[in-house]
Amino acid sequence: MNNEVHNQVHSHAARSLQAGRHHSLHDSHKTISINDVLASTHTTSIGTHGDRPPPCHYAATHISQAMNAEKCIPYTSLLPITLCLIVRDEADVIGRCLASAVPLVREIIVVDTGSIDDTPHIAAAYGAAVHYFTWADDFAAARNASIVLAHEPWILVLDADEIMEPESWQAGNVLPLLLQDRVHAYYVRCVHLAERWHIGQPCPDSLAVDMACRLFRNDPRFRFQGCIHEEIAASVQTAYPDGLQWAPLTLWHDGYAPEVLRIKHKSDRNRQLLLKQLQEYPNDPLWWYAYGTELFQDEQYEECLPWLMRTLSIMTEKADIPGYMSDVWLKSVYALQMTGQIQKALELAQLGNELYPNFPDLLELHAYLLGTLNRFEEAYNCAHKATCCGNIEHLYTTTEGAGGWRSHWAAACMAERLHRSEVAARHYEEAAKGFKQPAIRMMLTAATAAHRNDFHTAINNMLLVLDSIAASPIAASVAHVHAALSTLYYMLQQQLVSEPHTDTQRKLEIGLEMAPYIRPLIK
Repeated sequence: MNNEVHNQVHSHAARSLQAGRHHSLHDSHKTISINDVLASTHTTSIGTHGDRPPPCHYAATHISQAMNAEKCIPYTSLLPITLCLIVRDEADVIGRCLASAVPLVREIIVVDTGSIDDTPHIAAAYGAAVHYFTWADDFAAARNASIVLAHEPWILVLDADEIMEPESWQAGNVLPLLLQDRVHAYYVRCVHLAERWHIGQPCPDSLAVDMACRLFRNDPRFRFQGCIHEEIAASVQTAYPDGLQWAPLTLWHDGYAPEVLRIKHKSDRNRQLLLKQLQEYPNDPLWWYAYGTELFQDEQYEECLPWLMRTLSIMTEKADIPGYMSDVWLKSVYALQMTGQIQKALELAQLGNELYPNFPDLLELHAYLLGTLNRFEEAYNCAHKATCCGNIEHLYTTTEGAGGWRSHWAAACMAERLHRSEVAARHYEEAAKGFKQPAIRMMLTAATAAHRNDFHTAINNMLLVLDSIAASPIAASVAHVHAALSTLYYMLQQQLVSEPHTDTQRKLEIGLEMAPYIRPLIK
């Protein structure tokens, strides 16, 4: 089970950086409070362990060591790390996960909760000690059952649908982290991919990026909590308030790619477990947020709003605001927008920007809301501020392009509406630098050139778009590309006959009319 899309990492690490600001927006006319907005809103072990005794079973839960398999891949690492996984029917992905870890970790523990495919045999082939665990609808219990079996002084927890990024997970990068006496656990960067990753292929674009506590000392005080969206950071910080640090290590995760969600029915499973958690903890806002998030992910915006807004109403009144509240705020604003409650969404975005002034995702959404009301000067200021936020992955769960190419795109669109061609050109240029998809990058380059009256370059890039568009995410926009080309040819003709440009609106269309084809990527 992967829990990072809605993890609680910020509840423990980022909250001190996010909290401490007023929850009202003061201006020359009135004070808007959050309540004003809310009031109007509807195995056999493989390998040797020396003379150490075998680990005890976790609590009273039965783990049977039931697999005998030949170790096919020897360990070569000197790093004192045990990799722990819980799995069930992951034969399609567990091999690539373990292949990424074998060069680094000294021990692999795989706890199987009921596979009927080849998952246990594949794990054993990679040298894992495979154990069985009786599933009880509790991810934390399964996690804890795996980590008590670890022998090494450090533990790394992964899911089978995750891969250790080769560049960051080098022994020379990891070993110094393990030698820090005062550090007891590390947050690592989790990149959630938009598509399933295949060995030998480039890493796909990401849906979101966040941080999660995955590397920690083998300490009996460190245990996971939560039957779903389980986390261990709280127990680490209870034992060592200053014992958590950030590590420059990255995991790739494709378990929430749309194609995987459809096949594995994760949403249905998650909802069932969340309802169980809500029955046990009916007054815990964390689980209101988690349930609302599941509905949000399924685009059930009307249904998710009561859960999210209820979380906001309770948690924003507390002195110690949990870090996940930034995500609650963002989802609430978006859901209000998607249900047509633009004014309420705008008011909530204004409050959120005061509480989280360097959250690019929220700033960008605020910009688009202002744009829908033709408040383009304010919209541009919000979008431009989003481009200046820098790397905020340690503070917020963020999405692909926020603070970078995507925010520059938003700023360019607002600058166009203000008839500031050179400003728009600069933002389009920056957006093109950061965008990976070739067809859209060429469209952004065309918009840059057009705003600088370089129509030859603009036309050439749009022709290249036509050549590559069939294999791109904007394949449905062929008609628009032809329309944009027509406009560019017209402008070039006007330039060649030395006629002055007076048709500003036609020029602006080159950038603005591309926006609908990028918006599905910036949800």
